Amino acid sequence: MLEITSSFDNAVLLADEKVELSFTLLNRGDRELEGRPYISLRVNGKQETLIVFDFEKIPPQSQKTYNATLKVPGATGEGTLGFYFEAREGPVASLEYPVFVAGKGEPVYVSFVWHHHQAPQFYPDGRFKDLWAYKHVFEGRFEGFEGGPYSIHVSLHKKYPSFIDVDHFSPSLLEQWEMAVTGAVGVPPEVIQRRQEIETLLETIRQLIAQGRVEPLGSVYAHTILGFILRKAHEKGLVEEAKLLISWEIEQGLSIVEKITGKRPKGFWTPEMFWSMELVDIYHRHGILYTILCEQHFAKAGGDKGTIYEPYILRDPVTSSTLIVFFRDLALSNWVSFNVDFRDEREADISARRFVIELAKRRERAPGGIVVIALDGENWMIMPSYRRYAPYFLKRVIELIEKSQVIRLSSIEKYLEDHEPTRVLTYVPYGSWINLTEAQWTGGVKDSVWEEAFKALGVVSSLYSVLGEASAKLSNDRESEFYRALKALAIAFDSDFYWYGEIEKEREFVKKWAQRSIEIAENFVKRYLKVSVVSRTRNHVVIQLENHSPYPLTASIHVESRNYKNEAQVTLNPKTIRRVPVYTPSHENTQVVIKAGRIVLPATTP
Repeated sequence: MLEITSSFDNAVLLADEKVELSFTLLNRGDRELEGRPYISLRVNGKQETLIVFDFEKIPPQSQKTYNATLKVPGATGEGTLGFYFEAREGPVASLEYPVFVAGKGEPVYVSFVWHHHQAPQFYPDGRFKDLWAYKHVFEGRFEGFEGGPYSIHVSLHKKYPSFIDVDHFSPSLLEQWEMAVTGAVGVPPEVIQRRQEIETLLETIRQLIAQGRVEPLGSVYAHTILGFILRKAHEKGLVEEAKLLISWEIEQGLSIVEKITGKRPKGFWTPEMFWSMELVDIYHRHGILYTILCEQHFAKAGGDKGTIYEPYILRDPVTSSTLIVFFRDLALSNWVSFNVDFRDEREADISARRFVIELAKRRERAPGGIVVIALDGENWMIMPSYRRYAPYFLKRVIELIEKSQVIRLSSIEKYLEDHEPTRVLTYVPYGSWINLTEAQWTGGVKDSVWEEAFKALGVVSSLYSVLGEASAKLSNDRESEFYRALKALAIAFDSDFYWYGEIEKEREFVKKWAQRSIEIAENFVKRYLKVSVVSRTRNHVVIQLENHSPYPLTASIHVESRNYKNEAQVTLNPKTIRRVPVYTPSHENTQVVIKAGRIVLPATTP
């Protein structure tokens, strides 16, 4: 039995350059082998180079190493570099590697964008429903690597200084890590016992960001599918309310990432790449520089289109707001997401070589362009089960890119410093990365859960109108009831729970948070705003409004009878009482309702 090994470690060869090659023949059999070793390079199906050695006799249980200098041909394209032993008797033994012969010139840039996310998995009482944020730090069954996907990802950064990428450590994931580090109520003891590992992970991430080797990406606090929320809000007459929630989530998300990682992100992860053109103006107002969408979006986008390997200015034709948009390479993103379950290192290595070759081929189409590969940061290693050689695949991709000379890893922020977008798009279609649809999160029992969430949105957003100018301050005060109501509402809108919405536990989790947000909002207004009927006459009723809060509060008085309808707003200064005469044209048939936003306030009578 003859085995061939080689130290050849390139996926990309430069045309007209010389490459030193070495390979070893190992005769593991019990008889002498006689034959001729040779090296072959075929490019685009054509034999370009052939290096033939003298006939050799290899005794049993021995080996022989051969060295050669290969002059790479001028022809560029995809090919195969092979090491062979043609025996006098018996088949040809071979060891083949896929290669790409590239011409000299401008490199292609590659930005891996990793979406590391775990939804807020704690109940309103602090208990945890699931511990994924911690399991994927501690647990893993990977060949040659220790820990879970998040730990492995950071370890690859530590090992390879050239590994530069974009990492979306989602705000809710970072928050759960911080909860463990600080020993927050509800975090299980088994997690608290290992909090030093999480603190070390966070500190390493901060260092990588400070060194420019990781670019942090921002997002909303929870994993809210923004395009869908906006469309659904139009159906329910809650557009402004939805935009207020989205804006709050954006600001909270950016603040959490900045606080924990030390840098405020310039780019923004759009959850599930679920797009709506209304987001251009929203993102623009929050100072967001860019986002990443799918190649499927690009296919149906409108404007001055080149390739997906360049950034675009997306302009909202209604507001003239702009946003830079990158489009991920769907084939390469899916390759990493779904096709890395290998049997052994050899299979993972060949796949990594072919992957890097695909990057080199994209350089032929877009020299100087950027290939964006965007996907989940943990699921590609673990779903549907642990992919034992997935980390090894990424390790080999990094190593092969390092040696390629024509492919460079880059953050998106860095790429934009030297490559300003010039093409303008005026339209990107609605929809998610799943065929531009919303099907994964809707239908059947999932729809009833959305109803609960939107009901809560109507109630909680009432506090904006009730609090007026004070709402801006209180919505960002972590100790305020308004902040807690908004956070509960955001968790109820996290799309991860709708993805698995056919599971009762997930639906009940959403309902608990939706109901909790309503309770907080209603308790706030009912505690601080008191209503009583002081007196009645045939055509009037006198309403007494009391504001027991330290903030100005606004209520509305609604009067309706058969032929009469009126509404008036009343703003009360802090700690004040005001009596308001209300005209009731037909005393017995007139309904008077006092509201704080959408919340009906109970009225007492003498």
